[in-house]
Amino acid sequence: MSSPDDRLVIIYVSKFSPPTIWSDFLRSCRKTPLQVMQKYNCLLVEGLANHPGVDVIAVCTFSVSRSVSSKLLFSAKPTVENGVMYEMVSSVNIPILRNVTEFLGTFLRIWRITRQSQHCVIVADSLNIATTWAVMFNKFIMRTKVVGVILDLPSYTYWRIPKLKLALIKMYLNRFSAYLLITNEINYVINKQNRPHVIIEGFSDSKMVYRENLLQEKYPERVCMYTGILSRVFGVGMLVEAFLLADISGVVLQFYGNGDYEQELAELTKKHKNIRYGGTLPSDKVVEEQIKAMLLINPRPTAPVYTKYSFPSKNMEYLASGTPLLTTKLPGMPDDHLPYVYLFEEETVEGYAKTLREVLSLPAEDLHAKGLEAKDFAMRNKNNVTQAGKLLDMIKRVCIL
Repeated sequence: MSSPDDRLVIIYVSKFSPPTIWSDFLRSCRKTPLQVMQKYNCLLVEGLANHPGVDVIAVCTFSVSRSVSSKLLFSAKPTVENGVMYEMVSSVNIPILRNVTEFLGTFLRIWRITRQSQHCVIVADSLNIATTWAVMFNKFIMRTKVVGVILDLPSYTYWRIPKLKLALIKMYLNRFSAYLLITNEINYVINKQNRPHVIIEGFSDSKMVYRENLLQEKYPERVCMYTGILSRVFGVGMLVEAFLLADISGVVLQFYGNGDYEQELAELTKKHKNIRYGGTLPSDKVVEEQIKAMLLINPRPTAPVYTKYSFPSKNMEYLASGTPLLTTKLPGMPDDHLPYVYLFEEETVEGYAKTLREVLSLPAEDLHAKGLEAKDFAMRNKNNVTQAGKLLDMIKRVCIL
């Protein structure tokens, strides 16, 4: 049995919260924030914490802005959830002051932890500027090894990053000791010095193995579903047009999420009874809806350059649900996914409509079997404990001397 001094301490730095605090926050905020990174971060730290000999300390900042909440001060006591120690950095919800408090709070916490730990590595979300600069100052002072988590290439994102922020990110992007990357294409751009790296496209929640997906518990209607950011950039508008063109009897197209297409979608639901919009739901409720659907859809176009440097976490969530997935063949999708998904062959309204007709002409039993095969694949090979183990192997191999 290892002594406390022999245990590996992983400090994970990002913008997220313990699950219970996040649930309370969602109930109080006036605008629902994006939940993608909250789920990604929780799955990663919980996956790491499931491995023996590892202590995971999450140094977190609140996902707040003035548009999300009018509250000025956010703070919380340290807490342990699902094997992870969470230390929340207090934040003043005022621009600039928020960045200053997050920088100082993050630096002081990781400085204290690294001083007390014999074997310590920091894993940091590289797109959080204030906290990553705090990590880099600690790296300079304490010589702590830092793994940079890069889930999007800053120069090629679907959203526009201001020039100053982009410059601040680029100053540290090639200074990490090692990398966790979401696609191999990112490595060619970022990792010019060929530092150690691991490619992990995402995580399926290992706890989904206990969630049954039963054909008899599906919605009575055949429900196709999209959950996530509602934007034409992600092909949502094209999906709606294709669905209407396909004109398949007895099929409903259901949406959950928010985004710049939200208002237009709400208007369409008034004209077409087979298109429905359920607003924004907490992540666990979204999963419940996915399980009851007949088909999950990701219509994201593959032509934009950013798709080479990203991979949608919703695909991992879809696979784990046990409901079959119809998706485009995204450049960042690993080949081992392909046998377990249906693919849009042509990325046009007519092409999407043709594929929808073909897939939805299959018997419900065949669709259900495809979804269960995908879930089995995800639970065996892509669950968050297994995927986090790949990161842990790299950390032990190259970061602990």
